[in-house]
Amino acid sequence: MQCDELIEKLEQLAPTGCACDWDNVGLLAGRGDKEVKKVFIALDATDEVVEYAVQWGADLLITHHPLIFKPLNKINDKDFISRRIIKLIRNDISYYAMHTNFDAAPGCMADAAADKLGLTDVNVLEKEGVMIKETAEGPREMIYGIGKTGYLKKELTVKEIAALVKERFHLPFVTVYGATAPGEAVRFVGISPDPGEA
Repeated sequence: MQCDELIEKLEQLAPTGCACDWDNVGLLAGRGDKEVKKVFIALDATDEVVEYAVQWGADLLITHHPLIFKPLNKINDKDFISRRIIKLIRNDISYYAMHTNFDAAPGCMADAAADKLGLTDVNVLEKEGVMIKETAEGPREMIYGIGKTGYLKKELTVKEIAALVKERFHLPFVTVYGATAPGEAVRFVGISPDPGEA
């Protein structure tokens, strides 16, 4: 499959139009006509991730956080971002980022997080817009945006919610911030996969 064909499928799932204005998503480096057989997926395009993608023989690297946020004035070996881009291009690996569009699009990151926690009466936390999405019942107008709100199936203490988050997301630890007492009961919660502009 060509890179452009795969990107078309990714953008049906999470259209780039769902991304926040400040974000940089889409094909950030490489060839759209590249034949893709192996895809490497990671959170960030770190030095290690780029090296693994090269060693593994990836044709396409997809990350959540974009390697390029601000315009590059130079691409050379003096800057860590440029070095990674040079390595990807030298090894003919196309590079695609799905950040806030994946956070915000219906059925993607925020919805998956709400489902994992078993939330009910789910709504968008920060509305960004409205889109038409194909469903089994046909085209449907859907609100998209960053985060979700919803109700837990039963009241839990903040400490119990932290334990639930740790268990459902398979995390080694969870840190709780704020003045709310760990023993205070909560039922209505908000989820934000992306806390705001980087």
